[in-house]
Amino acid sequence: MPRYRRRIRWNRIFAAVLVAILAGSAVWLIRDSLGAIFPSAAEESFVTGESSTVSTAEIDVSGESSVPETSAESAPESSAESSVPERELPAGYQWLHIDESALYTGDLILVNNSIPFQAEPPETAVVYEEKTDSYKVKDMTVVLQSKVIEALNTMLGDFYARTGLDDVMVISGWRDPDKQETLYDEDLLETGKTDSTLVAKPGYSEHHTGLTLDFGLLPKSDGYGRSYDGEGEYAWINENCGSYGFILRYPADKTETTGIEYEPWHFRYVGAPHAQYIMENGLCLEEYIALLQEYPVDGTHLSTGGYSICWQLPEETADGLRIAVPAEGEYTLSGDNTGGIILTIKE
Repeated sequence: MPRYRRRIRWNRIFAAVLVAILAGSAVWLIRDSLGAIFPSAAEESFVTGESSTVSTAEIDVSGESSVPETSAESAPESSAESSVPERELPAGYQWLHIDESALYTGDLILVNNSIPFQAEPPETAVVYEEKTDSYKVKDMTVVLQSKVIEALNTMLGDFYARTGLDDVMVISGWRDPDKQETLYDEDLLETGKTDSTLVAKPGYSEHHTGLTLDFGLLPKSDGYGRSYDGEGEYAWINENCGSYGFILRYPADKTETTGIEYEPWHFRYVGAPHAQYIMENGLCLEEYIALLQEYPVDGTHLSTGGYSICWQLPEETADGLRIAVPAEGEYTLSGDNTGGIILTIKE
């Protein structure tokens, strides 16, 4: 009996030791595995016996988070990421959705040898059919936008009333790119140059807009034509064209900016009050468009001639482009052909 009791005790001791060894091995295996993934977490949990939580702010020296990556599908978005702050409208304004074509149309679109005409051909009318008796037209092929003809009738009507001269002749209006290419190639052939400073490149001509015209003078009785130089009594047109919505597009002192030599016969319609401001301040259209970008819709506006003028970049939304416009009152819009919209508000 005594021997039997001793054998039973040794078996229990051996079993207890074996369990302890196996349990210790398991603990160290688990600790090593967790330590490879969460070094600080594993150490803390086994030292303190508490569960560990790793903040997303805990970043190692490599700049990577110590938190396991979560798939894009299961990761919840933070409120800061999921909500895009709404652009605040100026007081008294509302949103207006516009078509992309509005960026390339309007009285103030800028077209030059660097910026092509990007709109569809404009609707035009035959100048001869809508003109007054105060001036002449080369032929029935000369066409312009109707609003330009209307302003032209008023300006040359006042010129005729002042001088009695009715020999100013509109020799050119809207041109398609094919016609422009012919004129461009002819100028290169004549000058022997690779670029022209007298004729704009096809696709880059203001004549594509239907807002531009060239003046000449009615030939004398001997049949010889006369060029329009804007001097003498005709200087009145060049000095007062701004009051009728026209600008002298290529001034003598702006050749480096416009890329075109002085053309006293070339007039561009931009509408009031822009034309008057441009002419009174000795600007070319390139300079004026750049100036307007200093007057954002949510800031100080350019005030001139009873109008408030500002510039803005349209905002892209899921529903298309939108801009801020006055909730009340009269205003007009024009693209600048460079991505912006010019807002002209009647004060």
